[in-house]
Amino acid sequence: MRPKLSIKSSLASLVSEQRQALLKDLTTAERALLAYTWEAWARPSQLPPSGDWRIWLFLAGRGAGKTRAVGAPARRAARRHAHRPGGADRGRCA
Repeated sequence: MRPKLSIKSSLASLVSEQRQALLKDLTTAERALLAYTWEAWARPSQLPPSGDWRIWLFLAGRGAGKTRAVGAPARRAARRHAHRPGGADRGRCA
């Protein structure tokens, strides 16, 4: 089941003092993870579908975030398979 709000939207819905307190309590590593994790900032419609699938049709108009939405999971998959036999062991996907 997809979340109804992105983490960005959830943070934005907090009162300024609550948001600042929450962010202040994060470690440096947690802040970096929050800043650079696509799933934290993606709208729910930009996240890949759940389940076992091979093809994802992302039909949307200009400015919908298609490139980033598809690129982030592709980059993660490439990194996950980079050191497997037959994988992209020289820093490339194919």
